[in-house]
Amino acid sequence: MVAVVTVMAGYNVYTSQNNVEVSDLILTNVEALASNNESDFGWTCEPYVTDHYTESRWDYENGCNASTVVDTYDCNSGLVGSCRTGYIQFYYDCGGHETGRNDQTSTGGCW
Repeated sequence: MVAVVTVMAGYNVYTSQNNVEVSDLILTNVEALASNNESDFGWTCEPYVTDHYTESRWDYENGCNASTVVDTYDCNSGLVGSCRTGYIQFYYDCGGHETGRNDQTSTGGCW
C-alpha cells in the first residue's frame, strides 16, 4: 500500500512539473515581440518602398506583352533593428500572374 501511494504521489509531482500554464499576458507579449512592430513611434526598424515602377517586356514564348515590377526598399530611421534593403523584381506573364522574382535585398541596419 505504501509503495502504491508513493508511486502515485511521484507521478502527480512529475505531471504537475510538466504541465506549465502560460498566462494570456505572456502570450500577448510574445506575439507583440514576434511581429517586430512594437511601436508606431519609430522604435523599430522597418522597410518601406522608396521606388516602384513597371517595365513592359515582350514575352517571346507566348507572343504577348508581359511586365516586370521593380520595388526598391530602404529602412526607416528606427532606434534599433535591421531590415531588408535593396530591390526585388517581380516577373508577370501576359495574364498578370507572377512567374518569378529576383530578390536583390540584403539585411541592413538603421540607427
